[in-house]
Amino acid sequence: MLPEENFREFLLRVIRENPGIHFRELQRLTDSAVGQLQYHLGQLERLEKIYLKKDGRKIRYFTSEGSGYSQRKLIYYLRNRISGRILFQLIERGSVPRNSLIRGREKIRKLIKEKLREMEEDGIIVQVSDSYSLRDREEAIRILRQYKASFLSSLSDNLISLLE
Repeated sequence: MLPEENFREFLLRVIRENPGIHFRELQRLTDSAVGQLQYHLGQLERLEKIYLKKDGRKIRYFTSEGSGYSQRKLIYYLRNRISGRILFQLIERGSVPRNSLIRGREKIRKLIKEKLREMEEDGIIVQVSDSYSLRDREEAIRILRQYKASFLSSLSDNLISLLE
């Protein structure tokens, strides 16, 4: 078992390498008990070394160092299941018609519309006429390359969904 300070540094390194990681994934990667992880995350948050963002029922963790606010927002949306699928389509195709993005059952369409609105308000995507595109596609690609190991499951899920 690592001493407290070493464990916190280890936690920071894992979060730095996997920005936007959620609690259970962090627990799995650090092989730590729930209480131990909660305690140390609380201490790191109190020391302002990490910050968290709520994503539905999940909490996503980011380090306070290194990445800018716009980069953290983009990572947050890439890690979300619904907005991630939208963003992967926009990365792949450049511009996507609104009606191609908003499909499925009524509940799903409502969630997609909400995510599109949020991403547009946060400056991640832009709507031109009846299509959406990324405000900075190159930045999204750079982030995916930089953190590719932590996005592998998302990338494979989205690739499979694009083939459906």
